[in-house]
Amino acid sequence: MLSEKQIYDRSPKVIKIKRIGKWKLRGVIHTDWNNLYELYLKTDKCDKCKCEFIGTNRKCLDHCHTTGAFRNILCHRCNLNTDRADNTSGVPNVSYHKKNKRWKYQKQINGVVHLKCFKTKKEAVAYKKEYESNL
Repeated sequence: MLSEKQIYDRSPKVIKIKRIGKWKLRGVIHTDWNNLYELYLKTDKCDKCKCEFIGTNRKCLDHCHTTGAFRNILCHRCNLNTDRADNTSGVPNVSYHKKNKRWKYQKQINGVVHLKCFKTKKEAVAYKKEYESNL
């Protein structure tokens, strides 16, 4: 049997508040959260690959990490594979990892993450070109 708190936490109002709170925490900026949430609920296919959101294929709110602007509602796979150039390097899939003080190339292909680190950005970009030309 569910406790009162569990019932409350599963109410549509609380689910909406928590979802919007997570978006804000991740840096999404929007002027009308209610309309964005309604759009999110109504969207049943990925804006990029058009697959349906069923089973473990969950939907994600894609946004620009520089400006915070909402872009699309994508499946998790497309969201991970979006070749963004708004990262620290300006080159899709190449970014600087502050903790390790290294440049990294990272891309997920068919559910497998490929990650390699380099001392310089030039090395990472060269590796990216070589690796992706062999795909």
